[in-house]
Amino acid sequence: MKKVVFSEGKNDTEYLKHLINNHSSQLLIDRLDIESKPADPRIAHESNKLRMFLQSRNQNHILVKSEGGVPNLKETFSSLLTNLAKMRCDFYLLIDLDDGTMSDIVEDLNTRLAGYHPSDDLQLNPISDLNRRTHICIQEFEFLINGQSTTEFNIIAFRQSLESSANINKDIDEREEIKDKCQRLAENRRVSEPIRRVIFG
Repeated sequence: MKKVVFSEGKNDTEYLKHLINNHSSQLLIDRLDIESKPADPRIAHESNKLRMFLQSRNQNHILVKSEGGVPNLKETFSSLLTNLAKMRCDFYLLIDLDDGTMSDIVEDLNTRLAGYHPSDDLQLNPISDLNRRTHICIQEFEFLINGQSTTEFNIIAFRQSLESSANINKDIDEREEIKDKCQRLAENRRVSEPIRRVIFG
């Protein structure tokens, strides 16, 4: 089944590209970085990209998307979730906790879901224990619509940030150095192996 990973920024998609290639060089990756577009997740561009990716004639196996920051990521993911529940794909949310908690992320997403669909009871409900590692946390959730489970997905969260785990200084590091650090982080099994297992089994 095709897979979609939603993330914050282009450092995340750079990291994911290396992680996926390390897992299998045979997988075809589609990448979309939305770094400078407004935080309006309902624009047709988002849905069109997903539809094109999921078409049977599209040969790519996995789509990695960055949304240009945490607020955009939360808005986009929340607005698309009811559609994602109907699509034939596995999907994942990769996000930074920035020293917050998984509960903080989920509470914010649930608030946004309620705003998009005030006539329905939409909620994310944990269905696994929180898996805490040194750099990351992982937890599986079900998406409930009026009490009925419609789909399941994993939230993968860096406990601080990907940049912190990769020792990236965005104020100093040049783009090529950042790419190298993302590649080295993808090669760090302590960080990347749990993420790889969640996405690929």
